[in-house]
Amino acid sequence: MRDLVTFEALRSADWQRADLPALLAELATLPLLQRAPYLGALEPALVCPSASVRAAALRALSGANGRMTFRLLLRALDDEHEAVRNAAAEVFAECARTETARFAHLLFHPRAHVRKLALDVLPASARPRA
Repeated sequence: MRDLVTFEALRSADWQRADLPALLAELATLPLLQRAPYLGALEPALVCPSASVRAAALRALSGANGRMTFRLLLRALDDEHEAVRNAAAEVFAECARTETARFAHLLFHPRAHVRKLALDVLPASARPRA
């Protein structure tokens, strides 16, 4: 893990950096406790011009379940790029795994594509009974 390189890239907001998505993907593979120092630095990456950086930054949030994380994920569900919306739904599912009531945010989202994503990623134990 090139942790100092990753942190400096996030701190400097160098969104054009070609290896930034790969650095963030590498960050996402670390256990949550090792990623924790980076979580606050990811927020600017979630609104940068690059969709690949936004999606990779979302994946680096996986497993976090704080209020700020869910706020960022909910905002990303409305992203203009499908890959970012899909990443947001997948990460939301992982973050809400232990707090399945949070899936209500996906299941009752105003956008139909988000509700569809919710059904695709919702664990069987949290699926509504019909």
